[in-house]
Amino acid sequence: GQYREALDAYEQVNREHPEDVVAKNGRAEILKALGCYKESRDLYEKVFQQHQENSYARYGLASVLTIQKRYNDALVLIPSQPPLTRSDWIGQHIKGMIYLYQGEVDEAIHIFEYGVENDPLPASREYFQTALAIALCRKKEYSSAYQTLESVRLPELQTVSDVIRIHALGRQGNCDKSAKIYERLPNRPGTLFEEVKEETYLQNVAFRTSKHDENWLIEKETELLLAA
Repeated sequence: GQYREALDAYEQVNREHPEDVVAKNGRAEILKALGCYKESRDLYEKVFQQHQENSYARYGLASVLTIQKRYNDALVLIPSQPPLTRSDWIGQHIKGMIYLYQGEVDEAIHIFEYGVENDPLPASREYFQTALAIALCRKKEYSSAYQTLESVRLPELQTVSDVIRIHALGRQGNCDKSAKIYERLPNRPGTLFEEVKEETYLQNVAFRTSKHDENWLIEKETELLLAA
């Protein structure tokens, strides 16, 4: 979660080794996590144009395009055949997120459930589980959403999965448990996460008047997961 320090480190590598594709992708990934979507997209596009075989650039670009609601451009980057490789499964996950953004929740759930059941990599399955929980919240199936997250343990998913846990618990009226989980959320001033954190508290912990509705919160949870 030390994004600024990570960005400085990647920039130093880029200065010393300007052809290092891993460092370029890493820098784009950090920019995405910071919400600097245009800068992230521009960097991913540059890498992908030079290295079209690079799956990290391909799907990093697809995820940013999805956040920017450029769904058709994102879908062009995702193969249509059934997933076989780790990269294929990432593409399937992004495709499901596009359906979720577009309000085609049942189609998104179908993709996420397929990933949970069939993705051979445990870490990758947790991304499908987390996305499935968001989709279930959109259908107001909060108990199922919370249960879906029970086995999600991947460190890079804990923050966004905790936000969704609080959402699911708060909507069920379990404010004590949602408050305990809220206490372990990190502070990330100046980022999208901080705005989502505040809204999560108002809607699902304190039950006070908030700036936004539940649909806004679900859309931002989706964005946080794509940015992760």
